[in-house]
Amino acid sequence: VFAAPPAAASPTQPAQGPRPRRAVWWTLAASAVLVVVAVVVGVSLPGLLGSTPRSSPQPEETIVRPQDPGAAIVAPPADLAGAVVDGQVTFTWTNPDPHEGDRYVWGVVTRADAEPDLDSVDAPTVTVPADPSGTTCVEVLVRRANGGSSEPARSCAP
Repeated sequence: VFAAPPAAASPTQPAQGPRPRRAVWWTLAASAVLVVVAVVVGVSLPGLLGSTPRSSPQPEETIVRPQDPGAAIVAPPADLAGAVVDGQVTFTWTNPDPHEGDRYVWGVVTRADAEPDLDSVDAPTVTVPADPSGTTCVEVLVRRANGGSSEPARSCAP
């Protein structure tokens, strides 16, 4: 019975073992240098070739023009008051800063904590039936043609 001789390292294959720490550090340092060089070349290459990135001009319609932030504020109706005549209450108001296309959104307020059902009118006046409780209240706001609106104004008539 023949036993195989123990395996020995051949002269063409070095024995596997841990690499010296110095070799690991040199490999990491060389890799870091290569990364830095690649970044520098990548950033500098367009300038060296004479080509610089150019932005295409925007069409006039898409250029955003700065606006006065106060221009978007819509003033609420002023002088809102109601007058009772023959079981009807007519509320009138003024628009302190009228613009073409302004409309008025209004609603009868039935409870202080409830949102009114809203309707809109072109003229600064509405007439509603008097509330049987003796107090009729409305809420009115200005709505611009561009969609902007004011804070509501509220008034009650006895």
